[in-house]
Amino acid sequence: MRNVSKVAGMHLTPHDLRRTFTHVGAWLCRIDIQRIELLTNHVPTSVTARHYLETERLEYLKPEVQAIADRIAAAPVAAPTAGSAVGAAAPTNTL
Repeated sequence: MRNVSKVAGMHLTPHDLRRTFTHVGAWLCRIDIQRIELLTNHVPTSVTARHYLETERLEYLKPEVQAIADRIAAAPVAAPTAGSAVGAAAPTNTL
């Protein structure tokens, strides 16, 4: 995480990366939230999800993970601005 933070120019935590993954998947790639929850290791809470979703072998979600990775990789990298903080809204965010 130290190296990732150095490249980003700001302190990042694993949870920051998890939030980014979730945001890109759900909002930008329009992936179903139940699939995002499985990919972020959340335990399904609904009866239907607990009994009918495959929650251990998630290979079937590779296309979703690839879509998220492609979207993140395609995003322009901007230099951090003075006073920028993790979680602060970036006006030029183009993800």
